[in-house]
Amino acid sequence: AIFFASALLQSKDFTMRNWLNKIVTDLPQAWMAGLGFWPLVDLVSFSVVPPIYIPLFVNLCSFIWTIYLSLVANNKKEPLSS
Repeated sequence: AIFFASALLQSKDFTMRNWLNKIVTDLPQAWMAGLGFWPLVDLVSFSVVPPIYIPLFVNLCSFIWTIYLSLVANNKKEPLSS
């Protein structure tokens, strides 16, 4: 929710209605992506990555996840034209 509010504030288009609309439209997609991404990160980090490199690997994955969330939060949905 913070990413969505931040994106709206930066676009100077922040209203409570826009914020709630952004959460309703984008949060389920991001949530489902997280349900696929983080278990995979855990599986790889605890089965493949040597223990000394697990924090580095998880931080790299967190960086990638943050980029994804930023892209989702800043995605402008164009209305479909008839």
